[in-house]
Amino acid sequence: MISKSTLTATVVAAGIALFATSPAWAQATTTYASPTGSDTAGCSDPAQPCGLQRAISEAPPGGEVVLAPGTYTSGVTIDIPWQLNVHGQAGEPRPTILNDHSGCTDDFCSKSPAVVVSAPEGSFSHVRVVESGGYSGTAALTISNPPGSERETVEDVIAEGDDGIGIRTEGDALIRDTVAWAPNTPATAAIYATQSFSVGTVHLSLENVTAVASGNAFGLQVYGGCWAPQTCDIQVQMENSILKGGAWDTSLGGYGNVEFYVDASHSNYRAGPGYITPEGTNGNQTAEPQFVDAAHGDFHQLESSPTRDAGVASANLGPADIDGDARNLGSAPDIGADEWVPATQPQQPPVQPSQPPAQPQQPGSGSTGGRDSRLADAFRGVRLHGGSLRLRHGRLRVRVSCPRQAKRYCKGTLTLGSGAHSARAGQAAFRLKPGRSKLVSVTVRRKLRKVRRFKVTARARDAGGHSFATHTRVRVKRG
Repeated sequence: MISKSTLTATVVAAGIALFATSPAWAQATTTYASPTGSDTAGCSDPAQPCGLQRAISEAPPGGEVVLAPGTYTSGVTIDIPWQLNVHGQAGEPRPTILNDHSGCTDDFCSKSPAVVVSAPEGSFSHVRVVESGGYSGTAALTISNPPGSERETVEDVIAEGDDGIGIRTEGDALIRDTVAWAPNTPATAAIYATQSFSVGTVHLSLENVTAVASGNAFGLQVYGGCWAPQTCDIQVQMENSILKGGAWDTSLGGYGNVEFYVDASHSNYRAGPGYITPEGTNGNQTAEPQFVDAAHGDFHQLESSPTRDAGVASANLGPADIDGDARNLGSAPDIGADEWVPATQPQQPPVQPSQPPAQPQQPGSGSTGGRDSRLADAFRGVRLHGGSLRLRHGRLRVRVSCPRQAKRYCKGTLTLGSGAHSARAGQAAFRLKPGRSKLVSVTVRRKLRKVRRFKVTARARDAGGHSFATHTRVRVKRG
């Protein structure tokens, strides 16, 4: 018979031998990704990075994944399934993770988010995530974990749901110093909070978040439910945050045996249906926030914005804003993701090591210098104005706007698509100067002129060589 001590020694020795013969990546705590990374690289050498999903898959639980700048284009969801610290490279521009659904031919593809973070205690920071051309319920970033587990942290992130949701939360999370944006119509909400499990309590904390949606969408929508005898709750704590939507900035609703409440402090919003701290109380405000160029995604505050020095210091307050500027530069923290920097105030270095260092401002630029700001980032295509359009003489006229941060011009093609396979219904070229807009006339193919809805895609580039596709949907009126 083998003694207990002998058996223990044998098991320990076997474990040591197994660890010693494990591949190099299994022993590394940090992996590196690049848009041009190799599928055969080991991921642990920053000089030989691998692709993004492979870098995540090969990082051990509790490890770190560093993303080099650039655009990571994927037709599938990037999944972060266990506890990791995934972030952009310190001191470099924010990397972009793009899920472009324009080539999708089925619902599963069209509804897949760009990134799913589903690991308690994980973190995701200094990254831009873009969902483009999906359904109105498709999210750029989804946060999902069981109620009661350790919360996930998302900070210094720009999440753009071009046709759906910026950030969807399905579990406990802290979101701070982050922009969530749903710029086109139809859309659902900049932030959509729900639960992935039918029981338990979901705790969501929003700290210095700017959440903006267009059309009839909401800045924040909370929705969920369960049936008796089960009970479920969605509790949102919001501080120093800006919510901007269409008719209302917030919407809270549900079904069955659900309870939900938004405890808001020192935030900017117009309250919609549901249980939320009454607007205008507890340091909250309703005056319109003033942004540099909200239509094109530059949510830096103007000096005249009521959100300046109107926030409150709390345990969840981050050390730096979305640009890496020190969070508290005035008499109190600002409301929103951006901390306004006076033109005479030198930029402060970031406090967290994972945050990129701030760049010095040009004299007189203040916080309104969106052209060189990491919040505005690179050229992100033209803006399309959806809604209802009138078909006249076989033509639709779609308004196209060129963002001010574009270099010299916006040039590209506008395409109308119809049906599940996006059959081309018409196409036209366009060219316009930064800060300008124009109506682009597209001739619709004769056999498709009875179609009531079209998907509009604009593929554009500027003189800097940056290219990007944007999408919207339009309804057709006749006459």
